[in-house]
Amino acid sequence: MTNGKRGFLGSTEVDVNDYWTEGRGSQQLRCNETVLYAEIDCCQELAAIAKTKEQLQEQYGRMDMFYLCLQAVKFYHADAALLRCAGVVIGNMVNEGCFSGDFESIEEENLFVDELVDELQDRTEAFSEVEENDNFMNWYKDNVLDLNHYHNYDGSKTDTPRLNGLGAAMSSDEYSKMAKDGGMYLLYLVTDTDGKDGKPEQISKKKLKQNKFLQYMHNSGTNVTRQSILANAKSGIIAKSGTEPAKTLERFKEEARESQKKDVKGLGWLVTLISIIVTAVVMIVKMVVTAVQAKREAEAQQYIDSLDLQAPTEDELRGACPEHDDYLIKIEETKGRIADSEEKIQNTWLWSGLGVFATAVAGLVLVKLKLKRKLKGE
Repeated sequence: MTNGKRGFLGSTEVDVNDYWTEGRGSQQLRCNETVLYAEIDCCQELAAIAKTKEQLQEQYGRMDMFYLCLQAVKFYHADAALLRCAGVVIGNMVNEGCFSGDFESIEEENLFVDELVDELQDRTEAFSEVEENDNFMNWYKDNVLDLNHYHNYDGSKTDTPRLNGLGAAMSSDEYSKMAKDGGMYLLYLVTDTDGKDGKPEQISKKKLKQNKFLQYMHNSGTNVTRQSILANAKSGIIAKSGTEPAKTLERFKEEARESQKKDVKGLGWLVTLISIIVTAVVMIVKMVVTAVQAKREAEAQQYIDSLDLQAPTEDELRGACPEHDDYLIKIEETKGRIADSEEKIQNTWLWSGLGVFATAVAGLVLVKLKLKRKLKGE
């Protein structure tokens, strides 16, 4: 089947070539909205590489679920109790299979989603839901309830969108776009690799630096969050590599090892991943620089200077990117083990030879002693 990106969620048209933010700039989006848009975009990318109707429908169902979460924020962002109740309703809809249907057409599914929006409002405002979907509610609490605010430049929460600084001039969520374009930079965090088949300590240090970048952006006042950037990154990895992050990481390891065996120019598709990472680093650096500039334009210089000290430097950012060297250790270790084994084998033969020689010498001495005794008539 042909997989195309979906153009509608319910009766709402979605710009599938850009982030769907209703024309709002980054600082005009609540933090939970930023996460939900990022998740929808990630579903779009997964739908684009789906190989079966079932895989495609799974992503459409997830888009519908995230869309209902967006509607919950739209309706109830000012009422924490109702917003939580809406989450309970959506979680129960998950249990009821509302997002697992098989539709004949996108149009049919869109009509169904519109009906779910009406049902969401009715059930939420009735306060009649008792049972809860614990797994969904854990996710909903972290990504919707706890992020139902805007961020000030010092990382504090506010219920008022910030309309000053560079973010106000952006007509769409430019920070999330940059995070998506820089997705390959966060390959290790997105896949949560332990690096055991590479250099664990080196990879662990890079993940710590990448986490510093995430924390800085989370508190940058741009209203992107750790969660949204990771979802953006996953989406970007899929878009650039054409496959899911775990498989992309395996391809990256293969590229690293193949680069030791032959001329990189002969690697074909393998060389594209490292070139994508180089481009990704540039975008991540730009993302931090833009966030810092926005702070400087918006606040008193003395206050901002103290905040900027927390921003990761360009050298730190570049030093945390995935590199071939992170996954070359196994080949080096193998060579080392072979050398050690050869040395042990040589030593074994040496000592074995000396043992045989010593035994032979001792035997000859005994023979000579016996002969002497016989000659003496002993």
